[in-house]
Amino acid sequence: MFLLPILITTACSGSRKGTGESSLTGDSHTTESEFDTLAATEEDEWPVEMETEEPPLPKTVDELFDDFIFEFAQNDRFQQERIHFPLPVTDLHGDTSFIKKEEWEQEYLFLRQDYYTVLFNNTMQMELEKSTAREYVTVEWLHLTDEYSKNYDFKREQGVWRLTGIHTEPFDESPLSDFLRFYRRFSTDSIFQSEHIANPLRFATEDPDDDMRTLEGTLDASQWPDFKPELPTGILTNVRYGQTYRDRHKMVLLHRGISNGLMDILTFEKAGGQWKLAAYEN
Repeated sequence: MFLLPILITTACSGSRKGTGESSLTGDSHTTESEFDTLAATEEDEWPVEMETEEPPLPKTVDELFDDFIFEFAQNDRFQQERIHFPLPVTDLHGDTSFIKKEEWEQEYLFLRQDYYTVLFNNTMQMELEKSTAREYVTVEWLHLTDEYSKNYDFKREQGVWRLTGIHTEPFDESPLSDFLRFYRRFSTDSIFQSEHIANPLRFATEDPDDDMRTLEGTLDASQWPDFKPELPTGILTNVRYGQTYRDRHKMVLLHRGISNGLMDILTFEKAGGQWKLAAYEN
């Protein structure tokens, strides 16, 4: 066993701000008639407002689901074109209502936050993100405190992804329920968290001198506070690309930044009736 030294790097980025300064020229004592002439000239030359064309969609928008879902979340017109209206919405009690097109309000999904999360049963399942063969995908909003998930069901029909329904279900009906109840406390209770870190903790990080190489080693559990990322709390997202959760003793949490490209992979394992963080990669 070896302990990795703590590497501290500092990065700074500069931004150039436009001055946007305006200047007044000419005689400051412009007469009323001259002012009217200038105003009339400006009005005549004011450009006619024209509709701008939206940029073309990426060619992979209906191949990789990730490309589709980000376009779906940010583009209101595209979103409405890709929903089966009237859209069935089923609540926790199993009652179904229907949303008409004129009643729909744009759903931004995880674009309103800085990150999204995905739960896998093992790291090999992460390859499903790159699959172009998926026909069904569900995007889940996992409400940890109230213990229910709101699920958006997407289906690819004739090569085109569409939202076909929304349904809500309690955690009791999810194979993730045991882990989610553990994670809710792990992410909010620092003492509980420190008691559920494997010792030693497997650790992997990018080599600062070679971004194609990964450094692997172990950390003492007492070092976790120096390395741990900011953990999402309250709500997790989960994109069900087709992964299953047959192994109830292992869970991989992928935590990915939307705009900064940062990624954390936390692997949890359950032994002796207790979940513990067994490995961390950033």
